[in-house]
Amino acid sequence: MPGPDTPPTPIRGDETRLAAARAEIDRVDDAIHDLLMRRAVVVADVAAAKGAGLTHETPVRIAREAQMLRRLAARHRGSLPFTAVADLWHELIAASTAIQAPFSVVVAGGADALAGFGLARQQFGSSIPISLVEDARSALRQVADGTAGVAVLPPPESGTPGGRPAEAPWWTFL
Repeated sequence: MPGPDTPPTPIRGDETRLAAARAEIDRVDDAIHDLLMRRAVVVADVAAAKGAGLTHETPVRIAREAQMLRRLAARHRGSLPFTAVADLWHELIAASTAIQAPFSVVVAGGADALAGFGLARQQFGSSIPISLVEDARSALRQVADGTAGVAVLPPPESGTPGGRPAEAPWWTFL
């Protein structure tokens, strides 16, 4: 007699059903992968349509990304949490954006650097280079000189606009 920790012996019909469900998951995964590869080709066409001018600026379009996610949220149904879909889409959008023109992200150091780094990783995914710099002014310099395409900055601090550079809030340098 099996003990209380022994799993029940599967019924033959359950094994067949499980194998069929797994085979269907594999077919769905293949279809998703095919669509992702097709999407990458279309993204390359978008880059070509935008022309060479795109390489001189960041290809990141936050408003377009928000529009895409709102559209998907409006049509979302079922038991898969939309936050999971949004996380997948952030990865997809960032990787697709990098097909158009490579970019990197710089996070300003300071008290909120770890939170800023996490925010950047969630927004731009695992394939986009993210680095940490000393402060907001350094991050802004990297965007200005083209070393980085995006800066994640802390909330605007208080300070005297027009004051000496060491005392002026970072946002006055924008």
